[in-house]
Parts: sequence; C-alpha cells; structure tokens
Amino acid sequence: MNEDLKISGWALNSEYFCSILHGMRNDMSYRAIVDELIEVPDKSDTRDTEAVKRIATAYLKLLFPNVRSAKEITADEFNRFCLKRAFRMRDMIKTQLGILDAEYKGKDVPVFGVREV
Repeated sequence: MNEDLKISGWALNSEYFCSILHGMRNDMSYRAIVDELIEVPDKSDTRDTEAVKRIATAYLKLLFPNVRSAKEITADEFNRFCLKRAFRMRDMIKTQLGILDAEYKGKDVPVFGVREV
C-alpha cells in the first residue's frame, strides 16, 4: 500500500455511504416497522403486497435511517415518502407486465392504507 491508494473527498464519502447501506441491508427492524404501518386490503395479491412492502422498506431505510419504531414516523410522512412511491413503482411494473403478458393485463395493484400508531 502506498500514499496514492488512499481515498479522500467524494471517494471517501461514497465508500462510507456504501458501507452504511451494506450494514443496513440485513437490519430487519425496518421491515417490522413497515409491517406495523401498512394496512393490507382483503384478497390482495401476495406478490403485490410483498413488492410494495419491500420497496417501502427500502425507502424507509434511505429516507428515514434514524427511525427505530413505528411511533417515530408520522403516518403522513410514511404515506407520502415511502408507501405512495412504492405503490407507484409496483403499479408501473404491473402495467409493463400487462403489456408483455395477457395474464397481468387489466389487473390493478391494491391500494394500501397506513395505520395510525
């Protein structure tokens, strides 16, 4: 190892950020918070439910890394920054699947709600 191999500036920031995100990858507490906050409609598709929960968990980790329980985030914040965006992403994927395969055509993603904690 020599002096020119040391990282600094943006490289140090991105390496540090990457290490933090990698460490958060196995932290299941965020998923528990999402499970507590999301109201799943009756007869909703399991694939859609799981996809929305996974995407919402990712948004929660990225945008609210300091949240350690469902009481530390308001229902409005969670809905606005995590759940609605996760819903839109899944809806876009479902629409694209409908274009490719008739099995998915005309099927909508169920609308999830947020529980007040």
